[in-house]
Amino acid sequence: MLSEYINNILENNILLSGAVAIVCTLLFYIENRRSEHKYENMSYLKLVILISVSIFFVLYVKNKKIPVPDVNVKIGEPNF
Repeated sequence: MLSEYINNILENNILLSGAVAIVCTLLFYIENRRSEHKYENMSYLKLVILISVSIFFVLYVKNKKIPVPDVNVKIGEPNF
């Protein structure tokens, strides 16, 4: 049952980017608890949104098929 949820998250780019963003923000929160400078909750929300949008953009570009034209250039020919 847990493996079904994990497979659903890994197959869906939006859920995957959201899950990774939440994990990254939690790590950032845990690291900043030791410092004297305290961040507002809104800054953590902005961080989650920024990370999830950037990861979704990277996954979109990775899965997008960009057509590359075939160019046959023969360097040895004199009309090159």
